[in-house]
Amino acid sequence: MFLSDLAVKRPVLATVIILIFAVLGLVGYLGLPINLFPEVEFPMVTVTTTYLGAGPREIETLINIPMEDELGTLAGLRNIRTIAQEGVSFIMLEFELGTDVDVAAADTRDSVALVEPQLPDEADRPLIQKFDIGAMPVLSLAVTGDRPAADLYLLADTRIRPEFARIPGVASAELVGGQEREIRVSLDKRRLHAYRLSPEDVARAVEAANLELPAGRITQERTEYTVRLAGKIDRVEYIEEIQLAAPDGRLVRIGDLGKVADTVQEVRELARFDGNPSLGLLIRKRADANTLEISRRARQLIGELEGRLPPDIRIDVSMDSSIFIEGSIREVWSNIGAAIILTTICLFIFLHDFKSTLIVALAMPTSIVSTFLLLYLAGYSINIMTMLGLALSVGVLVNNSILVLENIYRYIQTGSDSQTAARQGTAEIAPAVASTALTNIVVFVPIAFMAGIVGQFFREFAMAVVFATIFSLFISYTLTPMMGFKLLKNTEALKNKRRLFRAWDRFYISLSHSYGDFVRGKLLRRKGLVIVITILLFVASTFLLPLIGFEFFPRTDEGSFRVTIETPVGTSLEVTDAVTRRVEAIIDELPERDRVFATVGRLSRQMGGTTQGVNRAEVNVDLVDQDLRDRTTAEIINSLRPRLARVPGATFTVFEVQQAGGGGGEAPIQIEIRGDDTDILNDLADEVIALARAIPAAADVQKDWRLGLPEIWVVPDRRRAERHGITVGEIAQALRTSLTGRVASTFRDRDDEFDIRVQFADGDRAFREQIGDIHFLDREKNLIPLPSLARVEYRQGPTVISRRDRQRMVTVSANVLRGVASVGEVYRELDGRISREIDFPDGYDYLFTGEVERIQEDFREIFIALGMATVLTFLLLAGILESWRYPVMIMLSLPLATITVFLILFITGTTGNIFSLMAMVTLVGLVINNAIVVVDYANQLVRGGKSVEDALVTSCVVRLRPILMANLTTVIAWIPLALGMGVGGGLRSPMAVVSIGGMIGGGFLTLFVVPPLYMIFSGRKARA
Repeated sequence: MFLSDLAVKRPVLATVIILIFAVLGLVGYLGLPINLFPEVEFPMVTVTTTYLGAGPREIETLINIPMEDELGTLAGLRNIRTIAQEGVSFIMLEFELGTDVDVAAADTRDSVALVEPQLPDEADRPLIQKFDIGAMPVLSLAVTGDRPAADLYLLADTRIRPEFARIPGVASAELVGGQEREIRVSLDKRRLHAYRLSPEDVARAVEAANLELPAGRITQERTEYTVRLAGKIDRVEYIEEIQLAAPDGRLVRIGDLGKVADTVQEVRELARFDGNPSLGLLIRKRADANTLEISRRARQLIGELEGRLPPDIRIDVSMDSSIFIEGSIREVWSNIGAAIILTTICLFIFLHDFKSTLIVALAMPTSIVSTFLLLYLAGYSINIMTMLGLALSVGVLVNNSILVLENIYRYIQTGSDSQTAARQGTAEIAPAVASTALTNIVVFVPIAFMAGIVGQFFREFAMAVVFATIFSLFISYTLTPMMGFKLLKNTEALKNKRRLFRAWDRFYISLSHSYGDFVRGKLLRRKGLVIVITILLFVASTFLLPLIGFEFFPRTDEGSFRVTIETPVGTSLEVTDAVTRRVEAIIDELPERDRVFATVGRLSRQMGGTTQGVNRAEVNVDLVDQDLRDRTTAEIINSLRPRLARVPGATFTVFEVQQAGGGGGEAPIQIEIRGDDTDILNDLADEVIALARAIPAAADVQKDWRLGLPEIWVVPDRRRAERHGITVGEIAQALRTSLTGRVASTFRDRDDEFDIRVQFADGDRAFREQIGDIHFLDREKNLIPLPSLARVEYRQGPTVISRRDRQRMVTVSANVLRGVASVGEVYRELDGRISREIDFPDGYDYLFTGEVERIQEDFREIFIALGMATVLTFLLLAGILESWRYPVMIMLSLPLATITVFLILFITGTTGNIFSLMAMVTLVGLVINNAIVVVDYANQLVRGGKSVEDALVTSCVVRLRPILMANLTTVIAWIPLALGMGVGGGLRSPMAVVSIGGMIGGGFLTLFVVPPLYMIFSGRKARA
């Protein structure tokens, strides 16, 4: 063979080439960014519109429905979901897989531009964003200080936020939870009425008196002058001196109509860090940035700012995703190191020779380091998936070198010199090695090109394995024969070394002879019985499937959880804050507690954005490191739920925050009930809730529709209004200016500008009865009270109105108690109960979304990849073996893997998830390697003149040693991963557990099933 011959003839050249790959791989490793997961592009676009003061019904009618009508025509749109809540419209557009998100965002922007003229003038301009999981905050800081809230916000916005925004790789730095400065003109209603003025008159006066405009140019002689009106107000007290004319001609100062205060915007949101008032600073990175480097620079900057900022200002890290990322990567490296050591020990037990062990062991680190070169050229990153691919490859990387070295070793034992043994031994085994390597590679082709989110997620994993396998194949053809030629020269010396392992040798020789006798005397004489037993074992294993739980993503203990709080609709911010403080006090008693960041007035959503409302709050808790606590995060949460249940006046939801599972911002069980009539939807939702609460593993069962939001409806009497010359628009504008206020202008303080808001004083808008005391001016400048123009009604409305594909819906959600059941088990039970016990009227239906929907969609993609991998592997074998029969026989060994896979999943309690299912796909290329090695050598012997039976028995005995070595080293290499210890162990464990089960079944059971199958498929009658 060319490569092996070249390596033996020119060992220095071969060594140089390998070292070049290793050095370039090391350079590539140092240049790769480090992230949690590969860059995944979700085909989603969000549209967020703020309309302060508007309720959910107004948001639905004035914004969401017009948006739906226009956006619903976008090409490639899969579904459209809208959420209307107090003051905010949130629209999520999900496009078909494969849609270019940049194009979709551009089309969305064009469609929104067509709708904008129809939106209320007071609504902010819609914000259009691509959903980018990489744009989630990588670092969250808490800024606290002993100073007024407005001063703290101004300092953070002008001196702290820009510093972090300038860190290389940072896409944005966003302040949340602060109280921004505002100049408020609080008008006295009685004084306005006395002068026959309205809040709108005052707002127009402020606007007219606070202007800075260019007036033109004057050219005199050779100089040109720009004329500018510098009419901006630069002192707050000057606003009180602004005059406006009353209807009777008198001039009135604004100071005579109310008070002007330098204050903050209306408090609708609070934030605390470890019980102290604060504001948050969210740092987001660019897609190609290094998370660990951003975190390192940010922490360094915090230290630098402490010396420059006032002494009362403190910056704390409330969340740092790099901690989990760094810990996970470090643990994977630890697993790789442990796997290499364990594999080397196993090899030494078989080979009894340090030199031989060294030859094979070098294949592992050399292949892994070289792989980073191709990862760098491909534009990938160091993340959980690429590192997991390399960790799972450790045991496989030595298989090729084991086969080559064992064959060289066998030639030396027969008396060949080292050069002949290296060249002929490699050439003889090369087709089998190429076959096993190519089958491993071809399995990952469907994975690398899978569609959908799961395809993007596993692409770097698949290519990392492919790259590592390519290098291991190259090294087995170069480094292994070259070192075999250099180091394995003295047969007598090998024999002398083996004397130290005589007991092992006697055991193995006895094992190989016994196996050969068993194949000839038992397996080949009872072929039908062996096949029947195998089929029965396979059928029996399928009965374990209903006992195996399913979930989309394996859970791992990241040491963080979140408590969401919802007080009754209509509850004030102060009451919600009091409940939140009680929750914080309970959490403070946890011995495992480390950091606590609470926000009142908003909830985070998984898919971006927030849910606002003064009756909502959330508490984010970070625990101490795993090695410093005795309980898992799930156990802590389960102990916390009963204590929270004793807090009156609120409902609570507690769940683990999973960076590695999509953020943990949504419940795994979600049922969307769709229809037109909200009363029927609510009744159906209540029935579903009752069924869900009857399932022991379901927790925090609730619905998103809440009635009871107190509303005051002003219904204009158009005829009366027209008689007074007052339009409905004027009534609406006056109401909004009086209550929410109108930003009439801005106040400049140095280089900063702040809103000037005109509205009624707090005392004139504190009670609902005061709504009727708002007056309007008719044509004759007479004061007309609101009841003369409109009917005032008191009603109750929803807090949130959700729609999907232009249909209203109510979503019932539930968490799943870990350790009690899996998401799949709760889904199957709840779906069965709903279909049996609830009769849905015509036009109403339900749909499981969230994690269940992802399971159904992405599991289907994985099974398609499994089918493609099987077909491609079969075709590859047919081409290599130049036969259709033997590939069919070899592929029949695949079901053997499922026997032990189902068994080990059941025994270990591992769920079926995207990681464990993907491991089953990768097994297609691994479990057939034993059959390939046996069949390939048996065919060579048959072509050399031996009978089928003799050739088969000889092949089984000769190939037993490399098969045992390859399978044992592979399984042992996966044990550290399977134990799932350390940070992120829950992610790594399922893949390794399934792989070990598959190798045990597909690897060792093939030793007993392949011989009978070979005889059956050989088409010849064996000689006795």
